[in-house]
Amino acid sequence: MSGADRKGQWTPPRHLNCLALMGGATVDFREARFGEPVVEVTVAAFMGGVEILVPPGVRVESNGFAIMGGFAHFTQDAGPDAPVIKVNGFACMGAVEIKVRLPGETGSEARKRLRKEGQRRLEGG
Repeated sequence: MSGADRKGQWTPPRHLNCLALMGGATVDFREARFGEPVVEVTVAAFMGGVEILVPPGVRVESNGFAIMGGFAHFTQDAGPDAPVIKVNGFACMGAVEIKVRLPGETGSEARKRLRKEGQRRLEGG
């Protein structure tokens, strides 16, 4: 019934565990310095939520499921030498969301940016 955040400049370990029990957690990789080519994140959300923020250019592989909740991930393009974040876990009456955002970008700014990018693609430019 509280929250936990990991953000700012940090070096993620090879394996990271994240548990949200009737509360919320945010793991922000936008300013992280990747010392390992692959970071594995094990997530469990019980009646709570976990938000994982990644910068553009990082490949995310997720393998999770939800019971009476959600486990959402949207893919993005990343080069073959890009860092990889593997997210495994589950949500029970809670949610795990993996979102792509620029460093310092808020949720509403990200939605505006994505809307503009979509419009440019539709216009052919």
